[in-house]
Formats: sequence, C-alpha cells, structure tokens
Amino acid sequence: LPYTFSRSKAGLGTHIFTLGFPTDEIAYSEGYISGRNGFDGNNSQYTLELPVGHGQSGSPLIDAKGNILGLLTAVGAEREEKTYAVNATAITNLLHKLPDEKNIKLPKSAKIGRMSREQQIDIIEDYTLSVKVYKK
Repeated sequence: LPYTFSRSKAGLGTHIFTLGFPTDEIAYSEGYISGRNGFDGNNSQYTLELPVGHGQSGSPLIDAKGNILGLLTAVGAEREEKTYAVNATAITNLLHKLPDEKNIKLPKSAKIGRMSREQQIDIIEDYTLSVKVYKK
C-alpha cells in the first residue's frame, strides 16, 4: 500500500482531503478536523468541516503526508452540516483483533508523503472504490 494508517489522533485544524463516490465518478473534497471527538462525543471519531455527499461513507480521510487518519462514517443532518469519521486508531485496533490467519500487515510509512497533492490523488485513486448495494 502506498499509504499508512496514522498511529495517533490528529489535532484540531489538521488539513485533510478525501476521495469518494457521491455519484458514479470519483470526487475530491478537502477540509479540516473541527472536533477531536465525533457524534455525541464519541472519542473514536472526529468531527469534520468537509463538504461531502451521501454515498461517500467509507472514503479515506488523508493528511498532507499521505497518512490515513480515518474513514468517513456519516454526514450530519441538512442544517447541521457536519461530517464524521472513525479515526485510524479505532480502525487499526479492529484490524489487530482479526484472527492471525488473516495476516494483515500494515505499512510503517507512507510512500506518497513527499508527493504533491495531485500525485497523491493519482495514486490513491487506484485504491479507492465504490461499493453499491441494491435492494430487491
């Protein structure tokens, strides 16, 4: 993987970007972390100032060094204009609880950290996909 998961919680004001699929085409958004905790004070989440749409849940939350800080989980109510993301610490804790036979090895450093934002996007785009769920 060209990126790594952050080992600590990011601070207020950390500049972030994400790639996701609010439509059939991948979309870029950028913003910042506006709250250390998420919905109802959940400390395994962040509150974000980030313009995203429904359908972008699961999109990676990436910092300027190419670290995954979290995954988008929810868009607030229309008047609330908040976005929430589960933080990387909660994600890596979950991954470490998987059975040993899953053998997931996470990279220790991001290979895209010194690249321009455009170069980072070109690479991360290949690792970002859309999962569609259909009801019968």
